[in-house]
Amino acid sequence: MTDLILIFAVVLPTVALGIWWVLRPQKPADQPVEKDVPAILFRDGVIEHATDSALANLPIAIGAHNWADLHNILVPHYPDFPPVAHAKDCGELVLKGNGSDIEIIWHENGATVLFHGAKEQSVLAPDLEELKVLRQVSEHLPYPVWKLDKSGALVWHNDAYAALRKRLPKASDNHSGHLFELPAIAGGSDTKRVKLALECPEIFEWFSVTRKPMSDGTFYHATSLIELIRAEEAQRDFVQTLAKTFAHLSIGLAIFNRDRQLALFNPALVDLTSLSVSFLSPRPTIDSFFDAMRENRRMPEPKTIKPGANGWRI
Repeated sequence: MTDLILIFAVVLPTVALGIWWVLRPQKPADQPVEKDVPAILFRDGVIEHATDSALANLPIAIGAHNWADLHNILVPHYPDFPPVAHAKDCGELVLKGNGSDIEIIWHENGATVLFHGAKEQSVLAPDLEELKVLRQVSEHLPYPVWKLDKSGALVWHNDAYAALRKRLPKASDNHSGHLFELPAIAGGSDTKRVKLALECPEIFEWFSVTRKPMSDGTFYHATSLIELIRAEEAQRDFVQTLAKTFAHLSIGLAIFNRDRQLALFNPALVDLTSLSVSFLSPRPTIDSFFDAMRENRRMPEPKTIKPGANGWRI
């Protein structure tokens, strides 16, 4: 019995001391742990994941930007930021900044970039303001704008592009993300007219598509030509109406445009001037037209005006 009391006397204080040690109040740490540290994960040089705070504070998008884009953003504030991602390296790199630090953790086929400190927003304030403006512009542009990477995959588009895509017939939607099928180009910018079947296969709308090759892909923008097409059709219908009306006139009619070229003539003009259709069809200038009439003796030679003692005389 004495032994049992002795055991309890030793064990109970020990257990009580252990419980007090576990439940004792913790002293506040000198450096509080940062919450929601902005972080970006790169895989094979492309942004694979990023925290919400990183996406909100930096002009980047998952899958659309790479290491070079982040380098261009940060190098004005962190001159030692590596220009390329060393995918096979391991270890860490810390870059000191004005009130904020960047920690780069290298790992296999990628890297993790961490932003420590509370002043990264103030350091990048001009860039963030520019990003805000650019986002507003892209969202409110009335015409589609999009970007393809070097492999031809769609990596970004604005709201107008998405709205136009919704107008495609379901049967023609191949889910590839491409609205316009354009041939590949060797280099430089170019503009092409492309027609797109919208809402039903029988209705086409024409667009002027311009592309600009970049180092990491190609930017495109498309402008609807529906108003221009309608104006061209109205002009063509008007000319056809004039041609039909003038075709029945017995007097010769020749209409020249602002470039002094023949734009329209009726059959009576051929009969009255003896000028052949082969001469009139290439749209001669007004000077060539009158010279030909003089050669056919359908028009007198211009009179020569000579200066005299008492003034001008013919």
